[in-house]
Amino acid sequence: MEWENTHGGDVRIVLTPESLRPGTPWDTDEGELVILSTDPDAENLEIEWSITVEGSGNRLEGRATLPVCVESAIDLVRRMSEG
Repeated sequence: MEWENTHGGDVRIVLTPESLRPGTPWDTDEGELVILSTDPDAENLEIEWSITVEGSGNRLEGRATLPVCVESAIDLVRRMSEG
């Protein structure tokens, strides 16, 4: 997994799974991915995704809206340290 902050406050996350199969959930061994926002009024996270189909080079794209979970920094650190 690779990530970078881009201009305009966006985050680019690159996942490179070995393979994806239709109808099969994909998970990573790297644990949860947490994105912190400095906007206390944010209600949603807008995401755009793309994937290239191996062997054909066809690119699939989509968009989704995810709800934001508001949590204090102290509570987040406590939860992460408890494992």
